[in-house]
Amino acid sequence: MARYEGDPRLAGLEAADEFRMDPRTGKPRQPIDYENDPQVKEGQRPDHPNFYILHAASGIHIALNLLNGFGNPEPGDGLTQGAGVFRDASAILRAAGSDPGWQGPAAQAYNDRNSEQRTRTNQMAALDTQLAGLLQTQAAEVQDLRVYMGLSSGLLFPIGYLAALGALASGPTACYAIQTVFATACLSLDGWLHDQQKLRAQTTGAAMQTVADGYTQIAAEAQAALPMHS
Repeated sequence: MARYEGDPRLAGLEAADEFRMDPRTGKPRQPIDYENDPQVKEGQRPDHPNFYILHAASGIHIALNLLNGFGNPEPGDGLTQGAGVFRDASAILRAAGSDPGWQGPAAQAYNDRNSEQRTRTNQMAALDTQLAGLLQTQAAEVQDLRVYMGLSSGLLFPIGYLAALGALASGPTACYAIQTVFATACLSLDGWLHDQQKLRAQTTGAAMQTVADGYTQIAAEAQAALPMHS
């Protein structure tokens, strides 16, 4: 350190000189051999593969897939059974028509009310069948989305990891570029699949609202018909 005392131009070089010196041997430090030095941790080696881009994209992919929900979607089996019950009720009402020997205004009024009720019963059966079909369609679309996203993670990501690993021979920049390409492709596909599912869900939702309006109309007609039986 005495070598630098009194010369302001060389102030601070003591520390730099001591940093370059190995205190154990008193000799200048040798450059670290990252490839062969066993004391160097694996993650510190310049050529150690770092897949943080694909890791991050995989996490986003998993989060998007979780938006599809859990378990099996409602297939509308209850509505299908309900439609069958209404059809059975319609058959009972048809069989409950007035006896051919019963004639006159009372018989006609009875048959008119019976026909109206049978019509509403048939309408309920048709609406239940229609709504069950919409639910089955939506359930199939959700399952398809899960399959497509599963194929995306099962194919694109493994290929991306292998391609990025192979690109290490050309340096980390090539490795990161490959990861970016595959991550962008996978997440773009995820976004497109979700957009398509959103559009289909909007169409299905509008059709379900039409069915709901049909239920409301039948209920209103049935309510309006009640005073006639009082």
